[in-house]
Amino acid sequence: TGGRGKTIFLQWLTARHCVPQPHRIPVAKVDFDDINIAKLGQYPYLLLLRFAEQLDRQIFGSPFSDLLQRHGKFASILLPSARLPQGRSIEGLESDLRSLPGLGIELQATFATKLSGRLVLAILDTVEEGVLHFPESLRAVIEILRGIHGQSPGFKTLLAGRYDLAERGFLQKDDPAPFE
Repeated sequence: TGGRGKTIFLQWLTARHCVPQPHRIPVAKVDFDDINIAKLGQYPYLLLLRFAEQLDRQIFGSPFSDLLQRHGKFASILLPSARLPQGRSIEGLESDLRSLPGLGIELQATFATKLSGRLVLAILDTVEEGVLHFPESLRAVIEILRGIHGQSPGFKTLLAGRYDLAERGFLQKDDPAPFE
C-alpha cells in the first residue's frame, strides 16, 4: 500500500547490501514515476538502455559503452514530456528508432551478453501506474527482463509497488514468489 516506505527500503537495501564490500553488486533503478509509460509500451526494450546507463558506470571495463554510444540517444524517448529539455522533441528520435526494426532484439541480446553472468540487480520502482493503467507495457517489460535472466542468470529483478503482481496475473508460476 501507499506510504509504506518501499522506495526508502530500496535505497536502504542498495546502500547496505549491494554497494558495500564484499558484495559490490551493480544496481540500476528505474522509477515508473520518472518515465513515459505509454512510450514504454511501444518500446519496452528501451528500458535496457536506462539500465545500461547506470550499470556501465559500476561495472569494470564499462561493458555497455559501445551500446550506449550507438543507441543511447533513444533512451530519452522514455522521458516524460515535462522532463525533456526545453525545445527538444522526440519525434525525430522515434522516426529513427522505427527505421531500425531489429533494434529491440539486438539490445536484448547485447545487454544479456555484456552482463556475462555477473550478479546485477535491476529495480523497477513504483510500478502501480503500469499495473493499473498500462498493464501491457508492464507485461512487455517483465517478459524482456525474464528473457535477460534466461540468458544471464545473474541478472536479478526487483519489482516494487502497491499491488500483488502474481494475484493480478503479471507473474508466471516459475517466477519467484512476491513478498511484502
